[in-house]
Amino acid sequence: MAERKSVVAGREVSTFNSPLNRSRIAYYDLFETFKDITDYTRKVEQELVGKNEQWEARTDFVDNGGAYDPRESFQGSDDKALLSNPTDINTYLYQDVLDRELQNLSSVTQNLKLGSSAKKSKLEFTEQPTGIFNFGMASKGLYRKREYFCSILNLVVDENRVTRNKDGLFWYKMDDGNYAGCELRQEGTTEMLIKNPNAKILTSADGMIYTDPIRFEDVSLKFATSTKKVYLKKEEIKNLTGGGNEKYVDVYVTPMANGGIDKENLIYSSLPSILLAQTLEKAGFKVRINKIIINKPNDNVFVYSYVIKDYGEPINYQRVAIDASDPRVFRFEDFRRMGALAKAMLDIDLGSGYGSSPDGNTSDVIMNDYKHWLNKEIKRGSGKKIFNKNLNLHLMGTIDKSNDSHDVQMERVTAKFKEMLDKVAIEFSGSEQAIKDALERDMGTIPKAQIIRNFEEALRKTEPLKPADRDLQLPDNEFQQKLINYQNNLTKFNQIKTTL
Repeated sequence: MAERKSVVAGREVSTFNSPLNRSRIAYYDLFETFKDITDYTRKVEQELVGKNEQWEARTDFVDNGGAYDPRESFQGSDDKALLSNPTDINTYLYQDVLDRELQNLSSVTQNLKLGSSAKKSKLEFTEQPTGIFNFGMASKGLYRKREYFCSILNLVVDENRVTRNKDGLFWYKMDDGNYAGCELRQEGTTEMLIKNPNAKILTSADGMIYTDPIRFEDVSLKFATSTKKVYLKKEEIKNLTGGGNEKYVDVYVTPMANGGIDKENLIYSSLPSILLAQTLEKAGFKVRINKIIINKPNDNVFVYSYVIKDYGEPINYQRVAIDASDPRVFRFEDFRRMGALAKAMLDIDLGSGYGSSPDGNTSDVIMNDYKHWLNKEIKRGSGKKIFNKNLNLHLMGTIDKSNDSHDVQMERVTAKFKEMLDKVAIEFSGSEQAIKDALERDMGTIPKAQIIRNFEEALRKTEPLKPADRDLQLPDNEFQQKLINYQNNLTKFNQIKTTL
C-alpha cells in the first residue's frame, strides 16, 4: 500500500502498511510538546463530533463533560476537572517513589566506568555556564532562595530592611520608622499564590513558607546552590558508523500498560532513559527523551510521540514522571487521545479497553517502522523538529510493566540502561571496543559470561530491518551501508569473543 495522505483537523497526516499485518493500517505522528498534542486532539474531537462520528471515548470523555467517572484506585484521582485539563498537573502523583528511585539511580552510576565511546581526555567542573548543568553536583549545596512578604503592605519587601528578633520573628522597617511583621517565604511563592491561588501552602523544617506545585505556567519557585562548580565541560563526540557527524541520541519512553499494573509501578519504565540521559550528557552527548504512545488495535498501528526533555536541557524529573508515568495522565488523557486518534486516522472504535499495549518485542518491531517514518519526514523537510538522522540512535528505553518487587524492577531498569549504553558504544566506537568497554564497566558486578551474552544480545538488536511499507524503506544503497556496518560489527565481535 502506498502512502495515503489526508488532512485531519487542519493537519496533514499519512497512513502506511502496518508492520504487524500488511493488510492493516499504520498512522505515525510527532508533536513538539504535551500541550501541542492535547490541543490538537481537542480539534480532532470537535471535527469528529461535527461529522456526528460515534466512538466510545466520545461518550466517556467528550459529550456533556463525559460519562466516565474516574477512580482514585485506577487513575489516582477522581477529580474530573483536573484530569480534563492535564496541563494543570505539575507534580508527579508518587513523589516519594520518584525521590527514592532518583536516589537509587545515583547509586547505580556512582562507580560506573564508561568506556572510550563516552570518555573524555579530561572532565572537569566549572563555574562557567558553558557546559552541561549537573543537577547531582548542584544538589549537594541546594537551598531555597528567600523573600519576605509583608501582609500590611501586601508586597514583597527589601530584605536589607528586614531584621529578626530573639523570638525568631521577622520585621520590616518602614519609611516612617515603624516596623511591620513579615513572613519568610521561598522566592517566587508570592507570585505563585497570585497566579495559582489554589496552590497548597507548605512549611519547610526551618520555617520557610513555600507551595506545591513548585511550577505553574510561567511561574516557579527559586532555588540556588552553594556549590559553585556545577557545569561539566564537554567536547564534541562523533560517531564511527554514522558519517562522523552524529552527536544526538533519542530515547523513547511509554506509559502503555494493562489495567492490572499498580499505579506507582508505571514509573520504572521511564528510569532507564533518565539514567541514560544523565550519563551521556555528562560525557558530552546531546540526549532527548520522548514520550511515545504505541497502540495496535487488531494489528492496525498508531504511534505518536512528543518531546519531554530536549537536547542539552537539564532533566526535569517532574515532567518526565508526569508525562510518561503518571496514571492521571495515562489513564485519562491518553485514553481520551487514543480513542479520538484511532477513530479519525484509522476509523476504528477502540471501545472501552482503549486498544492493546504491545510487549517489548512487538514494540521494537513497530518502533523500527516509526524510526523510518521519522527519517522520511527529515528528508522531505516536513518542518517537524527532528535533528537525529541516525536511526541506530533512536532507542526504545521502556521495560515491560509489572508488579514485581522493587529489587526486581531495578534489576530490569539497570539491564535496560546498560543495553542502551552498549548500543551507543557500538555506534560510536564499533563492537570490538564496545565489548571491552562493557567488560570494564561491569566486571566485578556481573559474571563475565553474562556480560558477553548481554552485549551480544544488544549487538544483534542493532541489525537493520526493512519496514513493512515500501514508502518508508531506505534507498537500497543506504540500507546496504547500514547492513555492512552491522555485519562488520558482528564479525569483529565474533573474532574476539573467544579471547575475552
